[in-house]
Amino acid sequence: VVVSLKKVRSLILAPEHSMHRLLLADAPREQLRGTNVLRYIEEFERSSDLPENSPTLKSRTEWYRLRRPPRSDLVILRFRRERHFSPANPHGIIMGDTVFTALMRNPRHAALCCAAANSTLFHFFAEVTGRDNMGGGFLTTYGPEIKALRLPAPHALAPLEEELAAAFASLAQRSVETMAHELGRADRRRLDEAVWKALDLPNALLDDLYAAFGKLLAQRKRHGEMSRAKKS
Repeated sequence: VVVSLKKVRSLILAPEHSMHRLLLADAPREQLRGTNVLRYIEEFERSSDLPENSPTLKSRTEWYRLRRPPRSDLVILRFRRERHFSPANPHGIIMGDTVFTALMRNPRHAALCCAAANSTLFHFFAEVTGRDNMGGGFLTTYGPEIKALRLPAPHALAPLEEELAAAFASLAQRSVETMAHELGRADRRRLDEAVWKALDLPNALLDDLYAAFGKLLAQRKRHGEMSRAKKS
């Protein structure tokens, strides 16, 4: 389980990013008799760590039962500060509740959508639609903001599938940087130009997007610094 992306620096989630383990025992006790799983559960019950008054546990007939969450292809941030990124999840790692996850209806579109979700255009939409309501320069993208985000249609990206895949693979070879630094990276520009080409947009508009995005990032950073200064 990955409970937070704070220490993740990659565009592709891997098993080594999972620092926690989750016991998925969706079976009644009778079926678990004689197993180490039930011994583990009962040992925990005998300890003082089980919160008896937990509303979540009270609502369950058997408190330990959990179903495996649906598999996801893509992870979308709920909280953003200096970094914008949407990690691909090819191993289907279970995610904590600090992010949203997405599963493509057509598995063949997963790679295309992961590339597009890491384009500057997608991150710009998040910056514009997100809420700067936490103070400290944090941007939140919850349900309403997630619904407002837009990805290019897969059929529009499909003709440039190889170019997008190569650009995303190149980008994924290094660590994710702050968005302000990302705007100056040639490998990011390569991905953005492929998305731009798929949308049949002039490169001059891409330059305008970079300039506008840079201003928004700087503005939010200044507001965050002022907010932290007032609290100190």
